[in-house]
Amino acid sequence: MQIEIRKNDHKIIVDDFSASEMRMCLEEGATVDFYNIIDSDNMNTAPRSLSVVQHKQSTFRFHSVNIKGGSSSLSLSIRHEGDGAACVLNGCVVAGERDRVEHNIHIDHQAQYCSSSVLYKYVLSDEAVGVFSGRVLVRKGAQHTISDETNNNLCTSRACRMFTKPELEIYADDVKCSHGSTVGWLNEQALFYMQQRGIPLADAKRMLQRAFISEVLNRIPDKSRYAHLLSEPV
Repeated sequence: MQIEIRKNDHKIIVDDFSASEMRMCLEEGATVDFYNIIDSDNMNTAPRSLSVVQHKQSTFRFHSVNIKGGSSSLSLSIRHEGDGAACVLNGCVVAGERDRVEHNIHIDHQAQYCSSSVLYKYVLSDEAVGVFSGRVLVRKGAQHTISDETNNNLCTSRACRMFTKPELEIYADDVKCSHGSTVGWLNEQALFYMQQRGIPLADAKRMLQRAFISEVLNRIPDKSRYAHLLSEPV
């Protein structure tokens, strides 16, 4: 599927899982808010890919929420071909049982004064497997690039596994870029503190998990699109 976003247009796209491969081109000044919402009602285990080409002063915002939506795999490729292009990628994953959720991201900065921001968070339980691979490439001519990439992960069982690989490759000499990743457990002191104040252990764990992913959810402008996913315990 090929999608063309005209000059200075603003489009909201909700992924309907009808195509396993999607290509998108944003012309000068175009803006796209792309919602990728996955739950048990629309899970799709087939690998899927989205390729985006951005021209001058265009903006692409990608909002991905996968809360107990089964196994899935998504490859996201973004190429900045015009000066001043910007992309923001927000990702939230809550997986359990034996699910495997994989996100592969590649951002190619080819032009000047472009920016990219990536924030992905995983919460894994049972025997779930999470995979995050994020590569940001800043080419020689892409001066004044601003880029940050963060992947934070929370494991709630000894059997779950998280594989994370943030990468930053820079060939320009006037940029501001950062990347990082963390994998940790629920805070035992916080759980103890909450139980001392009458909160059952299971509820305390859910509250901490919800707080962990809230940073991503708060960055998504239209919260009504994923509100139904939060009606069940995380």
